[in-house]
Amino acid sequence: MKKITSLLLILIMLSVCSFSVNAKEGNCKNVIESVLNDFNSTNEKCGSSPQQQVNGSYRCVDLLYIIAYELDDGTHTDKIDALYDTLYENNNDCEGSSQQIRNGMYRMMEFFEVIARELDKNGDYAERIDAVMTEYETVDTSSSGTSEQCANGAYRCAELLEIIALEFDEEGLFSDEIGKIADDLVLKDKNCPGDSQKLANGSYRMAEMLRVIAGILDKDGEYTDEIGEIETNFLENHKTCNGAPQQSVNGLYSCVDYLSVIANVLDI
Repeated sequence: MKKITSLLLILIMLSVCSFSVNAKEGNCKNVIESVLNDFNSTNEKCGSSPQQQVNGSYRCVDLLYIIAYELDDGTHTDKIDALYDTLYENNNDCEGSSQQIRNGMYRMMEFFEVIARELDKNGDYAERIDAVMTEYETVDTSSSGTSEQCANGAYRCAELLEIIALEFDEEGLFSDEIGKIADDLVLKDKNCPGDSQKLANGSYRMAEMLRVIAGILDKDGEYTDEIGEIETNFLENHKTCNGAPQQSVNGLYSCVDYLSVIANVLDI
């Protein structure tokens, strides 16, 4: 298991060096394609659902790094770089997939926070963003272990994505759909008997929020078919999932696909 995990880490680390600088320079389509190629090749070497969860969460961070730069006016540059460096610095100290998943989920959450603040030009959502991050800190401090921390990260990601979706939805055309997904996070949590199910719940709601955001941003309809295909694959894969770990993989892998669309749309 350690050898497989080490191989996964090496593959992930190799991909970082290839695009970490290029993401700052614009024209990111080749960089995005490289991330997806690495995502697919790493998936072929994953021997379990937890390793796939690591692959999915780390690739989400790769794409969020690009998106954060695409939206940045220079205010958050240092933080964006620091967050990305933290993912791989922390990775060196991770002992097994569970700690890597926590690392990935927490860095995703922190990137979503940055993006939410980048979009919040007038500070209208500042209190809501602060409240999510306060809840994260509270749960993290009182958590009993990495599984609870992973679920904490997933739930906070979904909550921050609700804010981001509302920020992008300037005309309020998708407010009902966004609200329903947010409500589902809370309602389905009541049926989650453990942290594994909560991670799946959070991952699914993230994917659904990202689907809405991708649709909002794709104003010209260039990616309509691709967004529809991702949703169809997500729903079909759900039918074959055998338990919460595979559902989490389904959710996170769909997040990777949606984030790649979003990154491409924002690459102007």
